[in-house]
Amino acid sequence: PPTSDLQSSIETRSLLVSVAISPCWLRWRNCEKSASNFTLPCNLSVSGFDTKNLRSSESLKLLNWGFRNTNTFEISKKNETLYELDTWLGEKNKIKASSKEDFYVTINKKDISNLTIALEYNGPIAAPVRKGKEIANIIISKKGELIKSVPLYAAEDLKKVNFFKSLLTSLNYLIWGDV
Repeated sequence: PPTSDLQSSIETRSLLVSVAISPCWLRWRNCEKSASNFTLPCNLSVSGFDTKNLRSSESLKLLNWGFRNTNTFEISKKNETLYELDTWLGEKNKIKASSKEDFYVTINKKDISNLTIALEYNGPIAAPVRKGKEIANIIISKKGELIKSVPLYAAEDLKKVNFFKSLLTSLNYLIWGDV
C-alpha cells in the first residue's frame, strides 16, 4: 500500500488516475512495464519527493492502485461500433447507427453494478434517413446521474418504400397492430 504521505495525494488525485484519457508519457522503465497491460493511455503526475527513485516507486504504487481498483469499458468507437435501430416504411427493417467519437468510461470496480448504459431513440425511425443524420443517443449514467450522452448518427442512407408498399404496411398496422 502507498505510504501515509502519499495517501492524501492518492485521495485527491484518484480522479486523475481513473478518468484521464490522454497520452501517457511514463519516464521510468518500471512504470512502463506496469502500464503495458493497460489498453488506454493514462496520465500520472507526482511531485514533492526527495529522490528520483522514491518518486518512481511511489508513482508505480499509484499506477498499480489505479489498475487494481478501476475498470475501463469501451462504449463506442468512432465509425466502428454499429447499432441497429428499427425503421418505419424504409426499404430495410433496420438502420445501422454509429458514433463520431471514441468514448470510454473508467469507474471504480465497486461501482460497476451502478453503471447504466441505455440506447435512447424515438422509434421506429421514419424513412427516409440521410447518412450522417443524428438518430439516437447512448445514455451513460451511474446511480441515476448522467455521465455523458453520446449521439449516434445514421451510418447509411435509408430510402422510403414506394407508395403501394407504404399503403399496405400502414393498413396492416391499423388492422393487425403489426409493423
